[in-house]
Amino acid sequence: MRHKTFLSLAVALLPAFLLTPLHPADARWARDASRWGRSTASRPFTPLSVPGCGMWLDAARGVSYNSGFLVGSWNDRSPRNNDATGVSDATKPLWLEAGLSGRPAVRFDGNDDYLTAHSAAALLTGNDTPFTLVTVLALDTSAPEAGFAGATDNEAGYILQKACRRQNGKIRYKAKDNSDTKEVVGATDYLTIAQVVSFVNTGAVCSLYQNSAPIGSGDANIAAVTLNYFWIGKTYGTSSSYFEGVIAQLLVYDRTLSDAQRERVERYLKRRYGIL
Repeated sequence: MRHKTFLSLAVALLPAFLLTPLHPADARWARDASRWGRSTASRPFTPLSVPGCGMWLDAARGVSYNSGFLVGSWNDRSPRNNDATGVSDATKPLWLEAGLSGRPAVRFDGNDDYLTAHSAAALLTGNDTPFTLVTVLALDTSAPEAGFAGATDNEAGYILQKACRRQNGKIRYKAKDNSDTKEVVGATDYLTIAQVVSFVNTGAVCSLYQNSAPIGSGDANIAAVTLNYFWIGKTYGTSSSYFEGVIAQLLVYDRTLSDAQRERVERYLKRRYGIL
């Protein structure tokens, strides 16, 4: 008799139980994988999965442009809000819907196009602040010299500088203070198709990579300097070489990535742009 009474009570209460909303803690428990074998789909990898991302410019997201597709702003996808902006219509680069491997990219004309992101200069400041810079780009065949990105202490000059560039067919990292200049030169091709190029600076040594393959390393140890200005599409202030080609991605981390971390970011980018 007691069994029948219990069963009747359970049947009566079942609809109310099913309609009772889950507590937030229960919802969290339901989402999370646990040691009891419950599983959920893992979050997809993005460059933000690696700690220390201080700038992530992705031409497929967050680019504002006018009716002529001239870039007014390029929003940083990292939490640091290091957005890039155009200075004037005459010097703004061009957003292209299918600019690189069929995906969006920003085209720089090699004459006077560039963007500013001066708040990002702190990411490259000093030899006591290591950094990693990764970019996806392609250069025009006619481009003899091009600065991907650069930071200086003086907007009108380049006495103190850190520059990531390509010159005479070689990828280069240049660091300079008042009394010392260090340049790391990597052997590479002319980058006329989509490439992932990485600069990994420990503060003492900078190593260069093209599509994850090491192409050079060398001494990058200069006196600690404070940098106030950061450009994309050129490396220096008013006296500068300008980038001629397209940039689809630009990432800066405020730390030296391990080989495994760097390669994970590079694999993510290579898949997106069909780079073998």
